[in-house]
Amino acid sequence: QVCDYCDADNPEKRHPPEYAVDGMETWWQSPPLSRGVKYNEVILTINLGQVSCREKKFAKQILGR
Repeated sequence: QVCDYCDADNPEKRHPPEYAVDGMETWWQSPPLSRGVKYNEVILTINLGQVSCREKKFAKQILGR
């Protein structure tokens, strides 16, 4: 386990949303709330306009719908 910051401008530190569904362990997650409430929110915007069935299923699981 390595803790670091996500940086979209740095190819070695970026973790785009696609990583959540690429089938590999490339996702990121926020620290646990035990580290403080400043880590209690992550904003992820998903455009379902043109996605695969797998991505739609994943989005439904996240949204609970």
